[in-house]
Amino acid sequence: MSNSKLIYAVWLNAIEGIGARRYDEICRRFGSPQEVFENATRQELLKIPSLGERIAESILEHRTQQALDSIEKDLMEQDARVYLREDEGYPAILREIADPPPILYVRGNLSFEGLRMLAMVGTRHPTRYGRDMAYRLAQELGEQGITVVSGLARGIDACCHAGALAGDGTTIAVLGCGVDVVYPAENRRLYQQIQERGLVISDYHFGTKPIGAHFPARNRIISGLSRGTVVVESKIKGGSLITAAYALEQNRDVFAVPGNINQETAKGTNALIADGAKMVQGAHSILEEYPDWGGAFQPKAGSKMPDLQQLEPDERRIVQLLLEGELPFDSLMGQMGMTAGSLGAVLTILEIKGIIKQLPGRIYCIS
Repeated sequence: MSNSKLIYAVWLNAIEGIGARRYDEICRRFGSPQEVFENATRQELLKIPSLGERIAESILEHRTQQALDSIEKDLMEQDARVYLREDEGYPAILREIADPPPILYVRGNLSFEGLRMLAMVGTRHPTRYGRDMAYRLAQELGEQGITVVSGLARGIDACCHAGALAGDGTTIAVLGCGVDVVYPAENRRLYQQIQERGLVISDYHFGTKPIGAHFPARNRIISGLSRGTVVVESKIKGGSLITAAYALEQNRDVFAVPGNINQETAKGTNALIADGAKMVQGAHSILEEYPDWGGAFQPKAGSKMPDLQQLEPDERRIVQLLLEGELPFDSLMGQMGMTAGSLGAVLTILEIKGIIKQLPGRIYCIS
């Protein structure tokens, strides 16, 4: 069996309920995942306080040659790199946290080495202000060569990834499922773009479905990869505040975008600022904290709007609508009185011309 050390490690890590802390406790007791596979008894497993009957039984049930063969097949066939924590390709900054994942699955062609990473997170149900701030801030950071780390969730996460790519930057999506599982499905196009120009990573085995318990644990990786975490919009008990709490535990910086004090999705970020998080007013607010990252913020010159008279009539009407603010596809279709196919064709032409851009959720705005 080739690379048996990796195969045994993946076998143990892939058992539901193990997690980084239990993985390390088990390995300290038995010496290695291979020793667990070959020699662990129920009695010995139950001597580890954090395991309990259910997980001990699950380890014994999965201790089959068929399980190892299946993992070896996955490792050979899946389009992904798989790193052990001690491997050279594993991100050094992630090893610094209290419970770094034992295994990291990676899709994409980037190396972690030399990346200047910042996390950006927020609510799945943002306001228009939140979407715009997430996109524009990520775009500014991407233009400065910063890699934006987020979770590919709908809402703020998706806007952050899209903004970073729009700024010709790189971005990393940390999933709460296997790297071969696109969740949510509406972000498939964005997932593909990230895989082509950034990285898609997870500590869950191939094929693992997204379940609620995975996401809080996933958040520690988002903050753990990053020198600082920026919370764009969050309710007072939002999941993004879990990521901010992890960042503080990991001795990383926390930033927050201020919002309307009467808006539910701003109460979490405003509370962070009140508790000492740095208020974000633009990319410069973040980058000035890291002078070793290459000096002062250098904004890129904005693109000049083309002469509307040079556009076709339908193109001109769409641009005029979007100059008043971003609009979702359905609203544009209604206001333009066009079929979905006809509107889609015109929007594609405007995107190719660089006049408009599509935000996550099929929302359009001026570039």
